[in-house]
Order: sequence, then C-alpha cells, then structure tokens
Amino acid sequence: MKINSISLRFLISLLTIILVTISLIFAKGFLIPICFGVLVAGMLLPLVKFLEKRGINTTLAIFLSIFFSFIIISFITIFFYYQILQFTQDLPVLKKHFERFVLNMSSVLNNKFGVEYSEQTSFMQSKFEHFSEYLSSIVGNTMLFVFSALGEIVLVLVYVFMILEYRLQIKFAFLHIFNDDFELTLENIFTNIKNVMKGYTTGLLLVAFFVLILLFVGLSLLGIKHAIFIAIAGAILNVIPYLGISSIASFSALYAYLLYDSSFKAISVLLLFIAVHALESNILTPKIIGSRLNINPFAAILAIIISSYIWGIPGMILSLPMTAVLKVICEELEEFKAIAFFLGDLPKTRNKGKEII
Repeated sequence: MKINSISLRFLISLLTIILVTISLIFAKGFLIPICFGVLVAGMLLPLVKFLEKRGINTTLAIFLSIFFSFIIISFITIFFYYQILQFTQDLPVLKKHFERFVLNMSSVLNNKFGVEYSEQTSFMQSKFEHFSEYLSSIVGNTMLFVFSALGEIVLVLVYVFMILEYRLQIKFAFLHIFNDDFELTLENIFTNIKNVMKGYTTGLLLVAFFVLILLFVGLSLLGIKHAIFIAIAGAILNVIPYLGISSIASFSALYAYLLYDSSFKAISVLLLFIAVHALESNILTPKIIGSRLNINPFAAILAIIISSYIWGIPGMILSLPMTAVLKVICEELEEFKAIAFFLGDLPKTRNKGKEII
C-alpha cells in the first residue's frame, strides 16, 4: 500500500512537471514579457520605495525610477556612439590589411593549388552576389527583429509600471485566495522573493564588473586599442549567455587581426574571451549570483541549460532568478522542501562520522 502511494505521488509529480513544461513552451509569448516585467520591477523596487519614503507619490516614484534607468542606458548608448566614431578612424588601416590578406590568400591558392586568378575573381563575384542577397535578407530580418523587440520592450515597461503600481493589490489578492492559516507562509514567500530580486541585481552587477575588469586588463596587456570599449561591451553582452560573449569575442579577434596584421594577437584575444567566459560561467555566476540567491552551482548550471531548451536566450537570462523564486516557494511548502534542498546549498553543519555519499 505504501509502495502504491509513493508511486502515485511520483506519477502526479511527473505529470505536473510535464504539464508545466508544455505550458511554458506554448505560452512563452505571453509569459516571457511578464517574467521580464517582474524581474525589472523587482530591480527597481528598492529605488521606488526609497523615493516613496521621501514623500514622493507612488506613480511619480515609478516614473522617476524608469526615467533614471533610461538616463543610465542613454549615457551608455552615447559612450558607445563616440567609441564607434573612434573605431572609424582605424578603417583605412583595416582596409589596407584586409586587402593584403585577400592578396596573400589569392597567391596561396594560385601557387599551391593552381587556381587561376580569373577563376578566383569569377568565384568571388558570384559569391559576392549571393552574399549581397543574403545580406539584404539579414537586414530585413534584423529590422523586423528590432521592431518586434521594441514592441516587446514597450510591453515589458507596461508590465513593470503595472506591477509596481498595483503591487499591494497583487499581494492582497494572493493573500485572499488562501485561508488565514496560509497567510504567514505567503508573507514569508513575498518577503523572500523581494530579497532574492535584490540579491540577483547586486550579483549581476558584480559579475559584470569582474568580467569588465578581466577583459580590460587582458586586452590592455595584449596592447589592443579601445580596450575599455570592448571590455564594457563584453560585460553588457555577457548578460545574453553564450551568444553575447561569442559575438563580441569574434568581433574583437577579427579587429585585432586586421588592425595589427597579426594572427598571434587575434588568437590571444580569442583565448582571452574563452578563458573569461569559462571563469564567468563556471565560477563567477554560480558562486556570486548563485550564493546570493542561495542556489548551488550545479543547480544554477542545470537551470541555465534547461531554461535555454524551453525559452531559448530569454530563458537563459531568466533562469537564475526564476530558479531562486521556485526555491523560495518550495522552502515554504512542506511537500516541496526536497526540491528546495536540491536547489540550495548544503547545510553548514553535518552529522559527524556520517558520509553523504
């Protein structure tokens, strides 16, 4: 009878996980903006509450918080704009080295493989035509993506405003759904989620700072121009796991090769980014963000991988805070404390003389 009861509970848990996963996949267009809205609202909540304590109206405090965020983003955008203008000064050198690279490759193909220059020219022209068509399609798709992303950003901002404006109503609505005996548990869940959002924001900024310092020092030692710009871009794009850091790494390696006409510098830059990414993804993020969210490194890495399969890049960005919220909820519910134990750190005190495994 006991075995049948355990089997039934396991079957129910398995079916629940399957149904939740299917729901997350099919409703991602609706859920992803809401989750980002909750995440951004949690990040802005301390600033909103600070302004409210200074006697500022809640609605105005929310607008000021969002406006302050836009100011920071605007400063970063202006900085990138002027750095890109500095990059344009290197274009003559980049063009000269690129032309030399093409000529060298052409000579190698002619001398080593017997490919005539006329054949190479014909081949390059045909490929250039295909590339131009491909580039046009890429530009069109990029424009569609940009407009779609702008729409999503506006939707997220609407959610952010609504969540912050009506946060008390949302909280009391949840409290009224359940009976009075569960009220204290819900209060603890809301308090812990607020602390989790604060810890995540702090941890994210710390990881970005360490990535920036490591990239800046490494690029400076290699003698790469615009090291601070590349380091800041790497720290910001690192928020997009794998894709962000790989994009800036590829650009930096190509830039180093064309500017200095040196394979050594290009390979060194690429190895630097690989090393920093390995350090960030396997040590910094699990330890700094994971420890502030009280999530162990194994659970953090597992959450990133699973979330990437379900929601792609947005899932990877949301994986850690969502896992932390899940852990907070499981900690307060007796039936799910085993999940919270799996996600969290091991207890600091263990029974002496007993081995875990």
